[in-house]
Amino acid sequence: MTAENTASFARFLQGWNQCAGYEPPPPHMRRMALFLQEAWDSPAPRRALLQAFRSSGKSSLAAVFIAWVLRQNPDARVLVVGAEEQLAVKCARNVRRIIELYPECAALLPKKPGQWAADSFTVNRLAALRDPSLLAKGLNSNITGSHADLIVCDDVEVPNTCSTSMSRDQLRETLTELDYVISPPGMIIYMGTPHTSDTIYDTLGFLRGYQQLKLPVLDKSGQSVWPQRMPLRFLEDLKRRSGPLKFMSQMMLHPVSYAKSRLDRERVRYYDHPLQIKSVNGVLQYLIGGALMARVCMFWDPAFAEGQGDRSVAAVVFKDGDGNAWVHRLEYLAVDDDDRAAAQTKVLADVIADLALPAIVIETNGIGKFLPGIMRRTLIRGNIHARVIEHHSAANKAKRIIDAFDAFLGARALFVHQSVRDNTPFYDEITQFSPQYGGHDDGLDAIASALQHDGFPLVYRTATGHKGFKADTGFKV
Repeated sequence: MTAENTASFARFLQGWNQCAGYEPPPPHMRRMALFLQEAWDSPAPRRALLQAFRSSGKSSLAAVFIAWVLRQNPDARVLVVGAEEQLAVKCARNVRRIIELYPECAALLPKKPGQWAADSFTVNRLAALRDPSLLAKGLNSNITGSHADLIVCDDVEVPNTCSTSMSRDQLRETLTELDYVISPPGMIIYMGTPHTSDTIYDTLGFLRGYQQLKLPVLDKSGQSVWPQRMPLRFLEDLKRRSGPLKFMSQMMLHPVSYAKSRLDRERVRYYDHPLQIKSVNGVLQYLIGGALMARVCMFWDPAFAEGQGDRSVAAVVFKDGDGNAWVHRLEYLAVDDDDRAAAQTKVLADVIADLALPAIVIETNGIGKFLPGIMRRTLIRGNIHARVIEHHSAANKAKRIIDAFDAFLGARALFVHQSVRDNTPFYDEITQFSPQYGGHDDGLDAIASALQHDGFPLVYRTATGHKGFKADTGFKV
Protein backbone atom coordinates (compact mmCIF):
# COMPACT_ATOMS: atom_id res chain seq x y z
CA MET A 1 0.00 0.00 0.00
CA THR A 2 1.61 3.28 -1.10
CA ALA A 3 1.56 6.55 0.82
CA GLU A 4 -0.35 8.08 -2.09
CA ASN A 5 -3.12 5.50 -1.81
CA THR A 6 -3.25 5.84 1.96
CA ALA A 7 -3.79 9.59 1.69
CA SER A 8 -6.25 9.60 -1.22
CA PHE A 9 -9.44 9.46 0.86
CA ALA A 10 -7.99 12.02 3.26
CA ARG A 11 -7.38 14.33 0.28
CA PHE A 12 -10.91 13.71 -0.98
CA LEU A 13 -12.29 14.60 2.45
CA GLN A 14 -10.13 17.72 2.63
CA GLY A 15 -11.34 18.81 -0.82
CA TRP A 16 -15.00 18.25 0.09
CA ASN A 17 -14.67 20.31 3.26
CA GLN A 18 -13.18 23.16 1.25
CA CYS A 19 -15.91 22.87 -1.39
CA ALA A 20 -18.68 22.90 1.24
CA GLY A 21 -17.13 25.77 3.19
CA TYR A 22 -16.33 23.63 6.23
CA GLU A 23 -13.26 23.88 8.44
CA PRO A 24 -10.41 21.45 7.67
CA PRO A 25 -11.02 17.99 9.17
CA PRO A 26 -9.81 17.89 12.81
CA PRO A 27 -7.09 15.36 13.76
CA HIS A 28 -9.53 12.75 15.11
CA MET A 29 -11.49 12.81 11.84
CA ARG A 30 -8.30 12.43 9.82
CA ARG A 31 -7.52 9.36 11.94
CA MET A 32 -10.94 7.92 11.10
CA ALA A 33 -10.38 8.69 7.40
CA LEU A 34 -7.02 6.91 7.36
CA PHE A 35 -8.56 3.92 9.13
CA LEU A 36 -11.33 3.64 6.52
CA GLN A 37 -8.76 3.90 3.72
CA GLU A 38 -6.60 1.17 5.26
CA ALA A 39 -9.63 -1.08 5.76
CA TRP A 40 -10.68 -0.53 2.13
CA ASP A 41 -7.18 -1.34 0.87
CA SER A 42 -6.78 -4.45 3.04
CA PRO A 43 -7.10 -7.97 1.58
CA ALA A 44 -10.36 -9.88 1.78
CA PRO A 45 -12.32 -10.50 3.87
CA ARG A 46 -12.51 -6.76 4.55
CA ARG A 47 -14.26 -6.26 7.88
CA ALA A 48 -13.91 -3.13 10.00
CA LEU A 49 -15.36 -1.54 13.13
CA LEU A 50 -15.12 2.18 13.84
CA GLN A 51 -16.20 3.16 17.35
CA ALA A 52 -16.16 6.86 18.10
CA PHE A 53 -17.69 9.17 20.69
CA ARG A 54 -21.10 10.75 20.14
CA SER A 55 -21.15 13.75 17.79
CA SER A 56 -17.66 12.89 16.54
CA GLY A 57 -18.76 13.29 12.90
CA LYS A 58 -18.61 9.58 12.08
CA SER A 59 -21.97 9.56 10.23
CA SER A 60 -20.97 12.58 8.14
CA LEU A 61 -17.65 10.88 7.42
CA ALA A 62 -19.51 7.72 6.33
CA ALA A 63 -21.32 9.72 3.61
CA VAL A 64 -18.05 11.19 2.31
CA PHE A 65 -16.47 7.74 2.33
CA ILE A 66 -19.34 6.27 0.28
CA ALA A 67 -19.06 9.11 -2.25
CA TRP A 68 -15.31 8.44 -2.49
CA VAL A 69 -15.88 4.71 -3.04
CA LEU A 70 -18.33 5.45 -5.88
CA ARG A 71 -15.89 7.91 -7.40
CA GLN A 72 -13.17 5.24 -7.26
CA ASN A 73 -15.48 2.61 -8.75
CA PRO A 74 -18.81 3.85 -10.21
CA ASP A 75 -19.90 0.22 -10.63
CA ALA A 76 -19.75 -0.37 -6.86
CA ARG A 77 -22.98 -1.23 -5.02
CA VAL A 78 -23.40 0.21 -1.53
CA LEU A 79 -25.93 -0.80 1.13
CA VAL A 80 -26.44 1.56 4.08
CA VAL A 81 -28.14 -0.03 7.09
CA GLY A 82 -29.50 2.03 10.00
CA ALA A 83 -31.44 1.20 13.14
CA GLU A 84 -34.39 2.88 11.42
CA GLU A 85 -34.87 3.47 7.72
CA GLN A 86 -35.10 7.25 8.10
CA LEU A 87 -31.57 7.30 9.56
CA ALA A 88 -30.24 5.30 6.63
CA VAL A 89 -32.09 7.58 4.18
CA LYS A 90 -30.48 10.59 5.87
CA CYS A 91 -27.06 9.12 5.05
CA ALA A 92 -28.15 8.52 1.46
CA ARG A 93 -29.23 12.15 1.16
CA ASN A 94 -25.83 13.29 2.37
CA VAL A 95 -24.10 11.12 -0.24
CA ARG A 96 -26.34 12.55 -2.97
CA ARG A 97 -25.55 16.09 -1.83
CA ILE A 98 -21.81 15.43 -2.02
CA ILE A 99 -22.11 13.98 -5.53
CA GLU A 100 -24.24 16.93 -6.66
CA LEU A 101 -22.00 19.65 -5.23
CA TYR A 102 -18.45 18.29 -5.31
CA PRO A 103 -16.82 18.86 -8.74
CA GLU A 104 -14.69 15.73 -8.33
CA CYS A 105 -17.93 13.70 -8.42
CA ALA A 106 -19.46 15.43 -11.45
CA ALA A 107 -19.00 12.36 -13.68
CA LEU A 108 -21.21 10.34 -11.30
CA LEU A 109 -24.36 12.41 -11.88
CA PRO A 110 -26.93 10.18 -13.62
CA LYS A 111 -28.37 11.06 -16.98
CA LYS A 112 -31.85 9.89 -15.97
CA PRO A 113 -33.45 11.83 -13.05
CA GLY A 114 -35.65 8.84 -12.24
CA GLN A 115 -32.58 7.03 -10.90
CA TRP A 116 -32.07 9.68 -8.20
CA ALA A 117 -34.52 8.70 -5.42
CA ALA A 118 -34.39 9.41 -1.69
CA ASP A 119 -33.70 5.87 -0.44
CA SER A 120 -31.80 4.60 -3.48
CA PHE A 121 -30.02 6.00 -6.48
CA THR A 122 -27.82 4.88 -9.35
CA VAL A 123 -24.84 6.92 -10.52
CA ASN A 124 -23.61 7.15 -14.07
CA ARG A 125 -21.92 3.78 -14.55
CA LEU A 126 -21.00 1.35 -17.31
CA ALA A 127 -22.14 -1.94 -15.79
CA ALA A 128 -25.74 -3.07 -16.23
CA LEU A 129 -26.52 -4.14 -12.68
CA ARG A 130 -29.82 -4.95 -11.02
CA ASP A 131 -28.89 -3.34 -7.70
CA PRO A 132 -28.67 0.47 -7.41
CA SER A 133 -25.41 2.24 -6.62
CA LEU A 134 -26.73 3.03 -3.13
CA LEU A 135 -29.61 1.49 -1.22
CA ALA A 136 -30.68 2.72 2.24
CA LYS A 137 -32.52 0.31 4.52
CA GLY A 138 -33.61 0.01 8.13
CA LEU A 139 -33.00 -3.11 10.21
CA ASN A 140 -36.58 -4.29 9.74
CA SER A 141 -36.46 -3.97 5.95
CA ASN A 142 -36.25 -6.96 3.65
CA ILE A 143 -32.81 -7.11 2.00
CA THR A 144 -33.07 -10.71 0.78
CA GLY A 145 -31.86 -10.87 -2.81
CA SER A 146 -29.79 -7.69 -2.55
CA HIS A 147 -26.08 -7.64 -3.34
CA ALA A 148 -23.46 -5.10 -2.29
CA ASP A 149 -19.74 -4.44 -2.55
CA LEU A 150 -19.78 -2.17 0.50
CA ILE A 151 -22.12 -2.39 3.47
CA VAL A 152 -22.11 0.46 5.98
CA CYS A 153 -23.90 -0.28 9.27
CA ASP A 154 -24.31 3.19 10.71
CA ASP A 155 -25.50 3.27 14.35
CA VAL A 156 -27.46 0.02 14.24
CA GLU A 157 -27.04 -0.42 18.01
CA VAL A 158 -29.30 2.12 19.69
CA PRO A 159 -31.47 1.88 22.84
CA ASN A 160 -34.44 0.55 20.86
CA THR A 161 -32.41 -2.33 19.42
CA CYS A 162 -30.43 -3.39 22.49
CA SER A 163 -32.43 -2.61 25.64
CA THR A 164 -33.32 -6.27 26.34
CA SER A 165 -31.60 -9.60 25.78
CA MET A 166 -34.36 -10.49 23.30
CA SER A 167 -33.82 -7.31 21.27
CA ARG A 168 -30.04 -7.86 21.28
CA ASP A 169 -30.49 -11.44 20.06
CA GLN A 170 -32.83 -10.17 17.34
CA LEU A 171 -30.27 -7.53 16.33
CA ARG A 172 -27.52 -10.11 15.96
CA GLU A 173 -29.78 -12.44 14.00
CA THR A 174 -30.80 -9.64 11.62
CA LEU A 175 -27.21 -8.54 11.02
CA THR A 176 -25.99 -12.05 10.19
CA GLU A 177 -28.07 -11.76 6.99
CA LEU A 178 -25.50 -9.24 5.74
CA ASP A 179 -23.02 -12.10 5.24
CA TYR A 180 -25.29 -13.30 2.41
CA VAL A 181 -25.63 -9.82 0.89
CA ILE A 182 -21.96 -8.86 0.62
CA SER A 183 -20.29 -9.93 -2.61
CA PRO A 184 -16.68 -11.12 -2.23
CA PRO A 185 -14.27 -9.41 -1.83
CA GLY A 186 -16.62 -6.74 -0.49
CA MET A 187 -16.28 -4.73 2.72
CA ILE A 188 -18.56 -4.52 5.77
CA ILE A 189 -17.98 -1.58 8.09
CA TYR A 190 -19.76 -0.96 11.40
CA MET A 191 -19.73 2.62 12.68
CA GLY A 192 -21.28 3.40 16.04
CA THR A 193 -21.22 3.91 19.79
CA PRO A 194 -21.93 1.13 22.32
CA HIS A 195 -25.22 1.35 24.21
CA THR A 196 -25.00 -1.80 26.34
CA SER A 197 -22.33 -3.88 28.08
CA ASP A 198 -23.48 -6.78 25.88
CA THR A 199 -22.65 -4.74 22.79
CA ILE A 200 -22.42 -6.10 19.28
CA TYR A 201 -19.26 -3.99 18.90
CA ASP A 202 -17.09 -6.73 20.36
CA THR A 203 -14.20 -7.89 18.19
CA LEU A 204 -13.84 -10.96 20.40
CA GLY A 205 -17.53 -11.82 20.05
CA PHE A 206 -20.06 -10.93 17.36
CA LEU A 207 -17.51 -8.99 15.28
CA ARG A 208 -14.67 -11.43 15.88
CA GLY A 209 -11.64 -10.69 13.68
CA TYR A 210 -12.78 -7.20 12.62
CA GLN A 211 -10.16 -4.45 12.28
CA GLN A 212 -10.97 -1.81 14.86
CA LEU A 213 -10.42 1.85 15.62
CA LYS A 214 -11.70 2.92 19.02
CA LEU A 215 -11.74 6.68 19.50
CA PRO A 216 -12.92 8.02 22.90
CA VAL A 217 -13.33 11.76 23.42
CA LEU A 218 -10.45 11.94 25.93
CA ASP A 219 -6.95 10.78 25.07
CA LYS A 220 -4.63 8.92 27.44
CA SER A 221 -3.50 12.18 29.03
CA GLY A 222 -7.10 13.22 29.74
CA GLN A 223 -7.24 15.88 27.03
CA SER A 224 -10.10 16.33 24.57
CA VAL A 225 -9.36 14.98 21.09
CA TRP A 226 -11.55 17.75 19.66
CA PRO A 227 -10.81 20.77 21.89
CA GLN A 228 -12.23 23.30 19.41
CA ARG A 229 -15.70 21.74 19.53
CA MET A 230 -15.59 19.86 22.84
CA PRO A 231 -13.30 21.60 25.35
CA LEU A 232 -12.82 20.05 28.77
CA ARG A 233 -15.27 22.43 30.45
CA PHE A 234 -17.96 21.32 27.97
CA LEU A 235 -17.21 17.65 28.62
CA GLU A 236 -17.25 18.15 32.38
CA ASP A 237 -20.67 19.79 32.11
CA LEU A 238 -21.90 17.00 29.81
CA LYS A 239 -20.75 14.39 32.32
CA ARG A 240 -22.53 16.26 35.11
CA ARG A 241 -25.78 16.52 33.15
CA SER A 242 -25.85 13.03 31.61
CA GLY A 243 -24.28 11.12 34.50
CA PRO A 244 -21.00 9.17 34.78
CA LEU A 245 -22.43 5.90 33.41
CA LYS A 246 -23.81 7.41 30.21
CA PHE A 247 -20.69 9.53 29.72
CA MET A 248 -18.46 6.46 30.02
CA SER A 249 -20.59 4.60 27.48
CA GLN A 250 -21.28 7.30 24.92
CA MET A 251 -18.13 9.40 25.13
CA MET A 252 -15.44 7.03 26.44
CA LEU A 253 -16.80 3.87 24.75
CA HIS A 254 -16.79 1.79 27.97
CA PRO A 255 -20.40 0.70 28.60
CA VAL A 256 -21.17 -0.31 32.16
CA SER A 257 -23.34 -3.32 32.95
CA TYR A 258 -26.71 -2.13 34.24
CA ALA A 259 -27.24 -5.52 35.87
CA LYS A 260 -24.35 -4.80 38.26
CA SER A 261 -25.14 -1.13 38.82
CA ARG A 262 -26.04 0.35 42.17
CA LEU A 263 -27.32 3.71 43.30
CA ASP A 264 -24.95 5.62 45.58
CA ARG A 265 -27.22 6.64 48.43
CA GLU A 266 -24.38 8.69 49.97
CA ARG A 267 -24.69 11.22 47.15
CA VAL A 268 -28.30 12.07 47.98
CA ARG A 269 -28.66 15.43 49.73
CA TYR A 270 -31.51 15.81 52.21
CA TYR A 271 -33.35 18.97 53.20
CA ASP A 272 -36.14 19.89 55.60
CA HIS A 273 -37.19 23.24 54.15
CA PRO A 274 -40.90 23.56 53.37
CA LEU A 275 -42.14 24.53 49.93
CA GLN A 276 -43.03 28.19 50.14
CA ILE A 277 -45.55 29.53 47.64
CA LYS A 278 -45.89 33.28 47.32
CA SER A 279 -48.08 35.47 45.17
CA VAL A 280 -46.12 38.30 43.58
CA ASN A 281 -48.33 40.56 41.47
CA GLY A 282 -50.76 37.71 40.91
CA VAL A 283 -48.02 35.25 39.90
CA LEU A 284 -47.06 32.29 42.07
CA GLN A 285 -43.45 31.82 43.08
CA TYR A 286 -42.33 28.44 44.40
CA LEU A 287 -39.30 28.45 46.69
CA ILE A 288 -37.45 25.78 48.67
CA GLY A 289 -34.89 27.07 51.13
CA GLY A 290 -34.67 30.33 49.21
CA ALA A 291 -34.08 28.59 45.84
CA LEU A 292 -36.61 29.54 43.17
CA MET A 293 -38.17 26.52 41.48
CA ALA A 294 -38.50 26.66 37.69
CA ARG A 295 -40.38 23.46 36.78
CA VAL A 296 -42.27 20.64 38.44
CA CYS A 297 -43.48 17.16 37.56
CA MET A 298 -45.94 15.07 39.52
CA PHE A 299 -45.70 11.52 38.16
CA TRP A 300 -48.08 8.73 39.16
CA ASP A 301 -47.13 5.10 38.58
CA PRO A 302 -50.42 3.39 39.49
CA ALA A 303 -51.07 -0.11 40.81
CA PHE A 304 -53.91 -1.84 42.63
CA ALA A 305 -52.17 -5.04 43.71
CA GLU A 306 -51.97 -6.08 47.35
CA GLY A 307 -49.23 -7.82 49.30
CA GLN A 308 -45.98 -8.36 47.36
CA GLY A 309 -47.15 -6.79 44.10
CA ASP A 310 -46.27 -3.41 42.65
CA ARG A 311 -47.21 -0.45 44.79
CA SER A 312 -49.05 2.62 43.58
CA VAL A 313 -46.71 5.61 43.97
CA ALA A 314 -46.77 9.28 42.98
CA ALA A 315 -43.69 11.51 43.11
CA VAL A 316 -43.57 15.31 43.11
CA VAL A 317 -40.21 16.58 41.85
CA PHE A 318 -39.30 20.24 41.48
CA LYS A 319 -36.34 21.52 39.45
CA ASP A 320 -34.58 24.83 39.94
CA GLY A 321 -32.68 26.88 37.40
CA ASP A 322 -29.29 25.47 38.42
CA GLY A 323 -29.96 21.86 37.41
CA ASN A 324 -30.95 20.58 40.85
CA ALA A 325 -33.92 18.27 41.44
CA TRP A 326 -35.96 18.41 44.64
CA VAL A 327 -38.02 15.32 45.58
CA HIS A 328 -40.58 17.05 47.79
CA ARG A 329 -43.33 14.43 48.13
CA LEU A 330 -43.56 10.71 47.62
CA GLU A 331 -47.03 9.26 48.05
CA TYR A 332 -47.47 5.50 48.51
CA LEU A 333 -51.18 5.05 47.92
CA ALA A 334 -52.65 2.34 50.14
CA VAL A 335 -56.36 3.11 50.18
CA ASP A 336 -58.85 0.76 51.87
CA ASP A 337 -61.85 1.44 49.67
CA ASP A 338 -64.04 -0.59 47.35
CA ASP A 339 -63.39 1.87 44.53
CA ARG A 340 -59.61 2.05 44.73
CA ALA A 341 -59.18 4.03 41.53
CA ALA A 342 -61.46 6.88 42.63
CA ALA A 343 -60.05 6.81 46.18
CA GLN A 344 -56.47 7.14 44.95
CA THR A 345 -57.33 10.02 42.62
CA LYS A 346 -58.92 11.86 45.56
CA VAL A 347 -55.70 11.58 47.58
CA LEU A 348 -53.66 12.87 44.65
CA ALA A 349 -56.12 15.67 43.94
CA ASP A 350 -55.55 16.91 47.50
CA VAL A 351 -51.78 16.90 46.91
CA ILE A 352 -52.24 18.84 43.66
CA ALA A 353 -54.38 21.40 45.44
CA ASP A 354 -52.07 21.70 48.47
CA LEU A 355 -48.99 22.28 46.29
CA ALA A 356 -50.80 24.29 43.59
CA LEU A 357 -49.39 21.98 40.91
CA PRO A 358 -50.10 22.67 37.24
CA ALA A 359 -50.45 19.03 36.12
CA ILE A 360 -50.18 15.35 36.92
CA VAL A 361 -48.59 12.78 34.58
CA ILE A 362 -50.08 9.28 34.73
CA GLU A 363 -48.35 6.20 33.40
CA THR A 364 -50.93 4.49 31.20
CA ASN A 365 -49.29 1.07 30.88
CA GLY A 366 -51.67 -1.72 31.91
CA ILE A 367 -54.27 -0.58 34.45
CA GLY A 368 -53.38 3.08 33.93
CA LYS A 369 -55.33 3.27 30.68
CA PHE A 370 -58.63 4.26 32.32
CA LEU A 371 -57.21 6.39 35.17
CA PRO A 372 -56.73 9.72 33.31
CA GLY A 373 -60.49 10.03 32.82
CA ILE A 374 -61.19 9.31 36.50
CA MET A 375 -58.48 11.77 37.54
CA ARG A 376 -59.98 14.52 35.38
CA ARG A 377 -63.44 13.99 36.88
CA THR A 378 -62.01 14.11 40.41
CA LEU A 379 -60.22 17.38 39.70
CA ILE A 380 -63.34 18.94 38.18
CA ARG A 381 -65.45 17.96 41.18
CA GLY A 382 -62.88 19.51 43.52
CA ASN A 383 -62.67 22.70 41.41
CA ILE A 384 -58.94 22.08 41.06
CA HIS A 385 -57.36 23.50 37.93
CA ALA A 386 -54.66 21.11 36.71
CA ARG A 387 -53.95 19.19 33.51
CA VAL A 388 -53.87 15.41 33.29
CA ILE A 389 -51.14 14.10 30.98
CA GLU A 390 -50.97 10.50 29.77
CA HIS A 391 -47.57 8.81 29.49
CA HIS A 392 -46.64 5.38 28.14
CA SER A 393 -43.34 3.92 29.40
CA ALA A 394 -41.58 1.50 27.07
CA ALA A 395 -38.01 1.47 28.46
CA ASN A 396 -36.69 -1.19 30.81
CA LYS A 397 -37.53 -0.12 34.37
CA ALA A 398 -34.14 -0.78 35.94
CA LYS A 399 -32.36 1.05 33.13
CA ARG A 400 -34.80 3.96 33.43
CA ILE A 401 -34.07 4.24 37.16
CA ILE A 402 -30.29 4.08 36.71
CA ASP A 403 -30.25 6.57 33.82
CA ALA A 404 -32.41 9.06 35.71
CA PHE A 405 -30.64 8.86 39.06
CA ASP A 406 -27.10 8.58 37.69
CA ALA A 407 -26.97 12.10 36.27
CA PHE A 408 -28.28 13.79 39.41
CA LEU A 409 -26.34 11.62 41.84
CA GLY A 410 -23.14 12.09 39.85
CA ALA A 411 -23.54 15.87 40.13
CA ARG A 412 -24.79 15.70 43.74
CA ALA A 413 -27.83 17.54 42.46
CA LEU A 414 -30.56 15.30 43.93
CA PHE A 415 -32.26 16.78 47.00
CA VAL A 416 -34.78 14.66 48.90
CA HIS A 417 -37.07 16.00 51.60
CA GLN A 418 -36.48 14.61 55.08
CA SER A 419 -40.07 13.38 55.27
CA VAL A 420 -39.53 11.26 52.15
CA ARG A 421 -36.53 9.59 53.79
CA ASP A 422 -38.13 9.14 57.22
CA ASN A 423 -41.75 8.36 56.37
CA THR A 424 -41.61 6.35 53.13
CA PRO A 425 -39.75 3.22 51.90
CA PHE A 426 -37.47 5.46 49.75
CA TYR A 427 -34.31 4.93 51.83
CA ASP A 428 -34.74 1.15 51.88
CA GLU A 429 -35.39 1.09 48.14
CA ILE A 430 -32.31 3.10 47.19
CA THR A 431 -30.15 1.08 49.61
CA GLN A 432 -31.32 -2.32 48.37
CA PHE A 433 -31.77 -1.46 44.67
CA SER A 434 -30.32 -4.06 42.31
CA PRO A 435 -31.40 -4.70 38.70
CA GLN A 436 -30.05 -8.23 39.04
CA TYR A 437 -32.10 -9.37 42.01
CA GLY A 438 -35.23 -7.27 41.76
CA GLY A 439 -37.13 -6.23 44.87
CA HIS A 440 -39.35 -3.23 45.53
CA ASP A 441 -38.37 -0.15 43.56
CA ASP A 442 -41.75 1.47 42.90
CA GLY A 443 -40.86 4.73 44.63
CA LEU A 444 -37.56 4.93 42.74
CA ASP A 445 -39.40 4.29 39.49
CA ALA A 446 -41.90 7.10 40.12
CA ILE A 447 -39.08 9.50 41.01
CA ALA A 448 -37.04 8.43 37.96
CA SER A 449 -40.00 9.04 35.66
CA ALA A 450 -40.51 12.49 37.17
CA LEU A 451 -36.80 13.27 36.81
CA GLN A 452 -36.77 12.28 33.14
CA HIS A 453 -39.97 14.14 32.29
CA ASP A 454 -39.55 17.72 31.10
CA GLY A 455 -42.07 18.85 33.69
CA PHE A 456 -44.11 22.02 33.57
CA PRO A 457 -42.97 25.64 33.96
CA LEU A 458 -43.89 27.50 37.12
CA VAL A 459 -43.19 31.03 35.85
CA TYR A 460 -46.70 31.91 34.74
CA ARG A 461 -48.76 30.17 37.41
CA THR A 462 -51.45 32.59 38.57
CA ALA A 463 -52.79 32.47 42.12
CA THR A 464 -56.43 32.51 41.04
CA GLY A 465 -58.43 29.31 41.17
CA HIS A 466 -56.15 27.07 43.21
CA LYS A 467 -57.97 25.43 46.05
CA GLY A 468 -56.30 26.13 49.38
CA PHE A 469 -54.02 28.97 48.27
CA LYS A 470 -53.89 31.86 50.73
CA ALA A 471 -53.12 34.82 48.50
CA ASP A 472 -52.67 37.29 51.34
CA THR A 473 -49.77 35.61 53.17
CA GLY A 474 -48.70 32.66 51.09
CA PHE A 475 -48.27 29.32 52.83
CA LYS A 476 -45.73 26.61 53.50
CA VAL A 477 -46.23 22.92 52.79
